[in-house]
Formats: sequence, C-alpha cells, structure tokens
Amino acid sequence: MLQILEGLFRPGAKKEEILKFIYLTAVFMLVIGAYTIAKELKDSVFVSLVGAPYLPTAKFLVVFVLIPAALLYALLVDSVKRYQVFSFYCFLYGILTLIMAFLLGHPTIGLLNTDASPYRIFGWLFYFFFEGFSPYVVGVFWAFANSVSSPQDAK
Repeated sequence: MLQILEGLFRPGAKKEEILKFIYLTAVFMLVIGAYTIAKELKDSVFVSLVGAPYLPTAKFLVVFVLIPAALLYALLVDSVKRYQVFSFYCFLYGILTLIMAFLLGHPTIGLLNTDASPYRIFGWLFYFFFEGFSPYVVGVFWAFANSVSSPQDAK
C-alpha cells in the first residue's frame, strides 16, 4: 500500500512525509465530515427548537457570543503549541457534541418536544456551539497542518 502511495509523491519522498500526509488527510476528512453534518443540522435544529422567526436574531447574536471564544483562542495560541490547541478544541467539541447529541433525544429538552419557543435555551446553545465549529476546529486544523509541514514538503 505504501508503495502505491509513494508513486503519488515526488521522487525521493521520505516515508515519514508520506505517513504525515496520510494522517493529516484522515484527520482532515474527519474534521470536514463533522463540519458538514453540523452545518446542515444547525439551522434545522434551531428552527425546530426555537422557531424560524428567531434565526436572524441568532445570526446577529453569534458575533457577540463568539467574542469570548475568540479571546480564549488568542490566549491559547499565544501560550501553548499548535498541536495542543488543536487537541484542546477537538476534545472540547468532541465531548460537547456527544452531550448535545444525547440532549437532542431528550423528551423535554430535545427534538421530541415539538413546541418551538425562544425560551428553549438548548436551541440557542446548539446554534452558537456549532457556529463556532468552523472558525475554531477547521481553522485550528489548518494552523496545525501548516505548523507541521514545511514549504518544501508541500511541493
């Protein structure tokens, strides 16, 4: 299998470069797959829980809600290594996504309760949480990928 992949790379590519490429590709596929699912579900879950008239309000408020997250991101980038920032965000979003998936099936908090209301806090939290997935998890992945790859490796 490795010999087949070596044909895709420049002549003389090291085994470590090929493995790094394979691992980064696999992680990228997982990140983008999760992002695609979250992006598609975000609006429909919000409309089911809170209601369609409140979607423009949520889109406006997301800017202000994500400001503290941006400050945390800036603090992390300045104080720890890129792989630690990536690990932190993957762990955070992984655990919280599992919790949110569990709560979506809850009879009163989740989708089983069909009464849309602006007072259903879970709908707002769900929307804001997944709105932050793209800038933080996807963005941090690319920062991590750039930090472990040199311009010569990219050729």
